[in-house]
Amino acid sequence: MLVCIEPYSSSFARKVSDSTTSPPPDSTTSPPPGTDGYHCTQRETNETITNDISGFLQSIRGNYWDDYYNSYYHLLNCNQSLLYGLKRALEISPAESIIWVYTFGSMTDYNDTQLLSDVHTLLEEKKSQVYFLLYPWWYCTLNDSQRDVLNDISSLSYGEVIPLYYNYYTLSHSLALLLSKPLNSSVRILNINKNVTDNYTDTFNVPTSLSYLLITGDETFSINFTDPNGNTLPFKKNPYYYYYYYYYYYYYEYAYLSSHLVKSPAAGSWILNAQGNKSLSVQILGFTGLDKPDTCSDSDCHPNATCSEFGGYGECTCKEGFAGDGSSCNDIYECQDFYTNNCNYYGNGYCVNTIGSYTCNCYSGYDYKEDFGCVDIDECADSSLNDCDPVAICTNHYGSYTCTCPQGYYGDGYHCEINECLQGTPCGSNEECVKYIGSYSCIDPCSSNTILNDPWRSTSNTYGYWDYWYYWYHCDNGLSGWYRFKGEYDQKIPEHCIPQYSCGTAIPIWMNGSHPTVSDGIVNRTACSNWYDGCCTYPYNISVKMCPGGFYVYKLQRPPSCNFAYCTESNYSCSGVDCAPDEECRIVGGVSGCYCKSGIQLGNLEDDLKPQVTCGLENIEVRFSKCLVEKWGYNTSSIHLRDYSCQGIIERSDKSYITFITRPADGSCGGSSWNNGSVIRYTNTVYLASYSDGVIIRDEIPIDFHCDYPSDMEINLLTAISSYVVSVTINVAGTANFTITMGLFQDSGYTTPYTDSKVWLSSSSILYVGVIVTGATGSSPFVLVMKNCYATPTADSFYGPRYDILTNQCPNKNDPTLSVAENGVSLKGRFSLQVFKFLGGFDKIYLHCQVGLCDTSNSYCAATCPAMRSALIDNNNVNNIIIGPIYQKESVFRIPVS
Repeated sequence: MLVCIEPYSSSFARKVSDSTTSPPPDSTTSPPPGTDGYHCTQRETNETITNDISGFLQSIRGNYWDDYYNSYYHLLNCNQSLLYGLKRALEISPAESIIWVYTFGSMTDYNDTQLLSDVHTLLEEKKSQVYFLLYPWWYCTLNDSQRDVLNDISSLSYGEVIPLYYNYYTLSHSLALLLSKPLNSSVRILNINKNVTDNYTDTFNVPTSLSYLLITGDETFSINFTDPNGNTLPFKKNPYYYYYYYYYYYYYEYAYLSSHLVKSPAAGSWILNAQGNKSLSVQILGFTGLDKPDTCSDSDCHPNATCSEFGGYGECTCKEGFAGDGSSCNDIYECQDFYTNNCNYYGNGYCVNTIGSYTCNCYSGYDYKEDFGCVDIDECADSSLNDCDPVAICTNHYGSYTCTCPQGYYGDGYHCEINECLQGTPCGSNEECVKYIGSYSCIDPCSSNTILNDPWRSTSNTYGYWDYWYYWYHCDNGLSGWYRFKGEYDQKIPEHCIPQYSCGTAIPIWMNGSHPTVSDGIVNRTACSNWYDGCCTYPYNISVKMCPGGFYVYKLQRPPSCNFAYCTESNYSCSGVDCAPDEECRIVGGVSGCYCKSGIQLGNLEDDLKPQVTCGLENIEVRFSKCLVEKWGYNTSSIHLRDYSCQGIIERSDKSYITFITRPADGSCGGSSWNNGSVIRYTNTVYLASYSDGVIIRDEIPIDFHCDYPSDMEINLLTAISSYVVSVTINVAGTANFTITMGLFQDSGYTTPYTDSKVWLSSSSILYVGVIVTGATGSSPFVLVMKNCYATPTADSFYGPRYDILTNQCPNKNDPTLSVAENGVSLKGRFSLQVFKFLGGFDKIYLHCQVGLCDTSNSYCAATCPAMRSALIDNNNVNNIIIGPIYQKESVFRIPVS
């Protein structure tokens, strides 16, 4: 018996068990005598009858689109009498029916307790199965209470709630198997509907004399069964037909009905094993008496029919791939839609019909798998499957692959050769090396460049409140190569910080450093962008050359994103030149620039050249008055720290400054630090040199400066320069940027981080791990959570063994050396454990930690172990940190023998 109902129309369909069964009281027509048919009533006015399963399935497949187009106005009224329709279907149907309920969403009678009680009573009496086919429609959304009613009814009846999206192929084949269930022959064996976080195991008993087991579940779990004889029957999850619904940056994964048939199951105790992480739904029915001997024989049936197959139960039934009443069977054209074949599900192949079946032909890059259709071929897994050059890097894509030449090589990936331009300096300082297949050449960028003539690049082009952003906004993400900026006069990139929303863009790009002379040839400079992190956000290298004609050419790189554009200012005009209050614009040698005003008065040398020093946790800023330095006769273009490459940048605000930025860490810009146990002092020196002829420098004046910091875990981590100190940045719901830094310490006080290039530890050593958060204020509600930490013998966390240290904040209880000093209670985290060695000959350890921020204002952030719950952390506020490798010393133990 099959009954299908649609709440808004109260329609139903039924399968009559035999010719003597009376039709339901609401029916106006019964099936033809002597036939076994499917009886459908639509809105109680029209009736359609089909005599085969395939016809009934086709009516189900087409139901969604028909209702979508024909019942649009019905959908606007979402609350329908679903429970009333279900009760009516149960009343008119024989026992052990399969009832399909089509619904687009909400129901008006879900809280009718009497109606719900009647439905439960009828379910117990009739032993029928109820399947809810839920079509998604944003007009009609089920609330949690309504969904609970559907789940409860389906669970009690060994049915299921099936969200229907796009995988009609899988659903169609499962329905075909389910609809072949013989009448009044089922035994209910197992019904599971529960949330599973990882693994689930259950046992059930299969009685004797069962001919078949029908196992129904969803495809998002890996499921297998072990019978009493120790045989394993795997029903692995489908890796190719996951459906993820993307909505407002969240992904929702939906299950699909999948049915499996087990013939001649062994009697006794069976074991179910399931692995997944969501709601698990599994139903098992057993069947007896599937064949009725002497009712018919295969010779009585059409050549493409049988009376002995599952579902035949003593009648001629068309074989798979054919449709009809058993006396006449016609080939099903499976290629007419994607409900009955999986060839072109993702557009990867096409279907070719055959008698009784079909074949799938896959497009290039795909291979056919019987269960899944045309699936991607990983051409990079075997060199024989791709045409990449032997030295090239192969990258697999869905349906294709790409080849890329490695660093130091040139080519398209299918042919790679040594790039001579990257081998030393094959060209002179005035030339650019250009590589092509088979050789290279040296070109002069002064005669080979692209001219850019864009008035909007001017520094005077600033964004106003009433400007139309769409027309004003510009982007340079397509620039790459040598360029010359040329307007009415030749132009150059400014050498000073440009305000945001200038030069026709949001993030203007300027050049940190002076322009070269003709004799300097091609020089490298830093491109800086003015954004929220300061004047030199996202720095990267560009090249500059001054040509004999007095103009400049630039080798530009593509900016980080589309909010960036290069600024220009005229060489021959002061228009648009933004100087500081102590400067004035002049044109010298045909080039405009900012120069100190002549009226600046000098004072005491020591006071005038005394820098402003700002000691920050992450950076130290040292500022000199540019004009005072120049007035005393010192060259601001050659001022530098101990490390000559650390030169100052020009800033213009209330006056013009030469500014140095260095980290408070030993070795940063040549600086040094010492720690007396309570205070860390960082020292460095600024060197001022008098003007010279550009060849030699004399009389450099050293100006020392220092910053003192209290010695603690936070300061020591931030000031350490080491590969064993790693930082990541997290943005919390757009509130602010927070930096999380993790490092390895040598002592239990967490004050001495490792600073060597390699860390060697013996198995008797203790490893101390500390983590801090910077960027949070004292009133911040956030605390640091170390959620999952583990160790592996390689940097790849998916290769080799894994040793868990923290799982959902809880320490590994099997490790007596593990101690967690702080986690989920402040902006710091600390734990320690004894060093170990992985079995298998591994001599390295990599430490992985998943760290994030937890909001104490709406969450319980400290762990309760054993792990009853873990801190509620938004996945967007979590980052993975990896530190390593930690090299292991050999430990030698000697046992004295007398």
